[in-house]
Amino acid sequence: MTWTTGAISESLTFDVYGAEQTYTVTANDGSLLYAVDYGTRDALGRIVNTTETVQGETNKQSALVDLLRGPKGSRA
Repeated sequence: MTWTTGAISESLTFDVYGAEQTYTVTANDGSLLYAVDYGTRDALGRIVNTTETVQGETNKQSALVDLLRGPKGSRA
């Protein structure tokens, strides 16, 4: 699904289960402003890792989650 508003275009893709897989924002000149890829999901549909790009700078994150303690390394 893609739409354009003023000087930017936004695009969404979905996985086979209907969950959002990617979201991108580009300027009308074609330059990438923002992108996120929700990567893989576990058997329950929870996001396991993401890749986010903001104006050319990419950050990859792994979301190892313990349901009782929250994100790995945090203390609830």
